[in-house]
Amino acid sequence: MAQHTGLMAEATALPDGAYVTAVGDEDTLFRIKHGRRQSLKVPDIAALGLTQKDIRIVDPLVLHSMPLEDTRQRAIGREVRSYLESFLGAGHYMKSWVWLQGTTLTTTTRTETITLFGGYTGGVQVVLFDAAGNRIQHDTIRYRYGVDGRFFGSGSREDTEVFQLPQSVADRAESIVIAHYWDPKVNLVETAIAVGKIVWELIKLLQDANKRGESVNGGGQPF
Repeated sequence: MAQHTGLMAEATALPDGAYVTAVGDEDTLFRIKHGRRQSLKVPDIAALGLTQKDIRIVDPLVLHSMPLEDTRQRAIGREVRSYLESFLGAGHYMKSWVWLQGTTLTTTTRTETITLFGGYTGGVQVVLFDAAGNRIQHDTIRYRYGVDGRFFGSGSREDTEVFQLPQSVADRAESIVIAHYWDPKVNLVETAIAVGKIVWELIKLLQDANKRGESVNGGGQPF
């Protein structure tokens, strides 16, 4: 069984030809070539005759910091999916599933608190990136949901939203980053997203804020 100890934390530590997968997205395999990552398809992987010992498990930020070799990798019309589960402190949780099919972006979010009396309002924002990891400029996609403490009800809700994207945005979209936040922190999230032009920069900004005790989280993985 693979162990998650000794994770690669720097892209420079990955030699040419290495086979890598990221924690939290271990169903996807990449090969490193000239400082870029190549996405491998299942038939190709089977033909390589790899064993578990050949696979390096890395920090997701390491892969996000390395551009894809083929910036046109995604076939137009292929569905893109992303999922994020977050603990926002004080007994508050959010989960979001986001998928893009054609020009239709669908977001389903479960907002929950395990407290008896501590209701809160959570926010979710979705940002799209191209295959090179560059942020695609598009209209803000953001929603907010409030829940009461469990003394007053279930303490949870699930909502689905549909957003229509311009064809030009949908055609370029290769990955989706989700940001969760306790709604009073929305200004911090807006600032982070405005600054983060590359996907790994944005995720790191949000993760750093989380480590500082801010009620935010960001990232995503296929589901």
